[in-house]
Amino acid sequence: LPHLPKSYEVVGVSRHSSDIGDYCDVTQSLQVEKVLSKVRPDAILFAAGQFVLDDFRTATKWPEIASILEVKMLGSIIVASAALKLGVKTIIFMGGSMTGSDLRMLYFKPANAGQQCLVMNLTAQTKLDAYYLELGLVLPSAVGEQYLASIPVVEQEKYAGVAVTPADIATQIIEILNSRVPRGTIISVNRGTI
Repeated sequence: LPHLPKSYEVVGVSRHSSDIGDYCDVTQSLQVEKVLSKVRPDAILFAAGQFVLDDFRTATKWPEIASILEVKMLGSIIVASAALKLGVKTIIFMGGSMTGSDLRMLYFKPANAGQQCLVMNLTAQTKLDAYYLELGLVLPSAVGEQYLASIPVVEQEKYAGVAVTPADIATQIIEILNSRVPRGTIISVNRGTI
């Protein structure tokens, strides 16, 4: 997040080889606890997801759907549990509504709803400051560009016209980290609807 003030140190993790940071599969509690113990974050931005599929337009096979739900739902619970155990102060979950009523993306809706319920429960039952950011189509981003490529050209301009930028997201995250947003808030970061 290039728009964060210099007073924030951002550490990334990935379950794939990458240059963004440490290896961590959020569906594995021991890996999550090991990374959080090492990093000792004040806040966690949970943006994990299984989005890049072989063919985005035909992602209807059960193994692909199960993988998406496992990362978003089980991963959210594992990371929140580790955060509570290790005394992390804030967790921000991110989910997407970029596809509106697109039936190919129906399986993202229960995962996002699960994260919203988790935020409500964490806020009611713990001292963890939990939030949920509902994002629209994010551009530039790999998943946003992959989604646009999967829809008819006539539709692409309509979606691109309401896209959220990484700067929009960073601004909202800074608001949360600076405690300008009440705990448990579910925030929609969208520029319009389709």
